[in-house]
Amino acid sequence: MGGDKDQCKIVPELTPGADVVRDKKECGNSLALDAYSSLLGKTVKIAGERNSGPNGGSGFFVGDGDEIVTAAHIVKNTRSLKVQMPTGEFLDARIIKYDDINDLAVLKIDGLDKDKSRVAPMDGSRRDLTGEPVFSLGAPGVANLEKVLSIGTVQGRTRMENVLSQFDADGYAGLKQAFDTNNFDLQNDATNYVLADRIVTNQKVLAGQSGSLSVDSQGRVVGVLTDSAGKMALATPAEKVIELLNSPGKFDFKYTKQSNVDINPIGTLGVDALIGASALPYVNRVEPALYGAKRLIDLPGDLTKYGSASSGDYKTEHGRLAIEDVGFGAGGLALSIGVLKGLPKVKYVGMAAFGLSLLSSTAGDFDKKHLKYEGMSRKDGGKRPPLMWNWNADGSAVD
Repeated sequence: MGGDKDQCKIVPELTPGADVVRDKKECGNSLALDAYSSLLGKTVKIAGERNSGPNGGSGFFVGDGDEIVTAAHIVKNTRSLKVQMPTGEFLDARIIKYDDINDLAVLKIDGLDKDKSRVAPMDGSRRDLTGEPVFSLGAPGVANLEKVLSIGTVQGRTRMENVLSQFDADGYAGLKQAFDTNNFDLQNDATNYVLADRIVTNQKVLAGQSGSLSVDSQGRVVGVLTDSAGKMALATPAEKVIELLNSPGKFDFKYTKQSNVDINPIGTLGVDALIGASALPYVNRVEPALYGAKRLIDLPGDLTKYGSASSGDYKTEHGRLAIEDVGFGAGGLALSIGVLKGLPKVKYVGMAAFGLSLLSSTAGDFDKKHLKYEGMSRKDGGKRPPLMWNWNADGSAVD
C-alpha cells in the first residue's frame, strides 16, 4: 500500500440500532484510505444463527480464495452460516477447521469459484511488530453490513493469562470450569488457551469486528482480531493461521442440506399453492398479470446478481429465477388478457408459460441448497467438543 503515513483516524461507533457511525474526517491520499480500498474485496461479513438468535462477525479470504478465516467464537454453536461476498450475495458456508486454543476457524463456501486475487499475503515470520501501524477491516454488529476500518499501533505481544482479568468474567466461566474438572484433556486445553500468544494494539474495535484481518503498512496479514480488553485490541498472530491452514484439523464437522420446504413447509407450499391457483382461468382474472408484473420488477435484480455472482451455484439459481421472471411476466399477462378478452389461444399460451415457471419455482423450493449444522466429532475419537464451544463440565455440548 502506498500513501503518506498521516494521522487519519476512522473511529467506529455503533448506535443502539446497529448502525455504524464513523468519524467524517477526510483521509485524503492516506495510508488509511489505501488500506480501506485494498481490503474491501478481501473481507466478508459473516452471519450465523444460533438457538439463542442471530450473531454476526467478520472474516477474510485465504488459500485459493474459496475459504474464509474468522474467529472461532463467531461461529461456535451456529446452526447455519452465511458469508456476504464483496459483490453483495450471501452464500452458505460450513466450518471445516476449528482452533479453540487460538480462537480461529476456517470456513468453506460451497460452490464458490477460486480466485486468489481475493487473498491478502500473510506474514507468519513472528517478527517484532511493536510500534508499527496496523489496519483491521470488518463489519461490526449483527444487522450492519458496512465495513469499518480500525487503525492503531502494535504495542507488543502478550499471553492471554495477562489480559483475562480485564474481560467479562461470565464470558470466560468455561475456563474456570475446565480447570476445576477432573478431565485432564479439558485442563490441558484450558492451560494452552491461557498461555496462547496475542498481538496487542491500541485499536478501537466493536463487537462483530472479531475475525477481521489485521494488516501492516505493506498490506500483509499479521493477525486476526479476536478480542478487545479495555483500550486494547487483541489479535491471534498470523503464524497460527498458517499452522491451522496447513494442519489436518482436530475436528470433523457434519452438515446436511435443506430445501426451502424443509425449513418452512407450510409457508413455502402455501405460497406455491396461491400462485398455482392464480393460474387457473376465471379464479382471479387479473391476479396472474399482477403477479407477473411483480416478477418482472424482480428481473433486473436477478440479472444483476447472475452477472456478478462469484459462486457457480448462486449464478445457476439466479439464472433460473431470471427465466422464471420472464415466464411469469409474459405468461401472466397473456393469461389475464386471454381470459378477459375471450381469446383461447392467448389464454392457453399464457397458461403454459405461467405453468412452466410455476413448476420450475416449485422444484426450486425442493432443491437442497441450505447448509445446516448437524454435529461434530474429534478425529482422535474423543467425545468432548472444543474448549471454545458451549459445554458442560462432563464434556457434553450444550446450546
